[in-house]
Amino acid sequence: MEISLLDIWQSIKRHFSVIILLIIVFSALSFSLSKFVIPPKYVSSAKLYVDVKRDENRSADINALNYAQRVIDTYIEMLDSRSFYEEIGSYISPPLPPEKIRSMISFSGVKNTEVFELKVMTKNPETSKAICEKVVELAPQKIRSLKSDASLKVVDRPNLPDQPVSPNIIKNTILGFIAGLILGFLYAVLRDQLDQRIKSDEDITENFNVQILGHIPDLNMKVKSKKSRG
Repeated sequence: MEISLLDIWQSIKRHFSVIILLIIVFSALSFSLSKFVIPPKYVSSAKLYVDVKRDENRSADINALNYAQRVIDTYIEMLDSRSFYEEIGSYISPPLPPEKIRSMISFSGVKNTEVFELKVMTKNPETSKAICEKVVELAPQKIRSLKSDASLKVVDRPNLPDQPVSPNIIKNTILGFIAGLILGFLYAVLRDQLDQRIKSDEDITENFNVQILGHIPDLNMKVKSKKSRG
């Protein structure tokens, strides 16, 4: 059966109240989950600089930059190790296993620079900052223990986050609104398309391409009407 835009529009108008209800329910549900159920997470970040000795000429300077960017990947791999996370976890009270610490910490290089960024995400802003500060303190020592001539300097100190990075209440509420809208539309269209009952003369003429010659009166309704008058 073909569905025209007019059919869809008629279905939407017919079930408009249900569509609005689904939008309200899903929006309110998304908002409530984001606001009261999903725990907020806070990120503390810092930036570290890979110090590479440079020559005076420009070509050597570019080579040093390329080298430093490659070194950043090496340093990140050195820090992204079980032994380093065990060391970090031992300073946390209560101590945390390395797998838990690894799930909180992320490293990423800043594009076309000799800097890489450290981020620590936990459910508590003070904990995020404390772990980030400990990583910044121990990272240069860890790198030097593996590579004696390595030099790692702090560009940005860890910050104390004042706003959670997740959940995003506005974004989740909008997604709930969209989900309710889509489900409402689907309900309206499918409900009418799957309903095969004949409700009017138009249903007969449109679906079966026949003309209405007459109507058979409902005798039961007439009998009931006479009894009520009598």
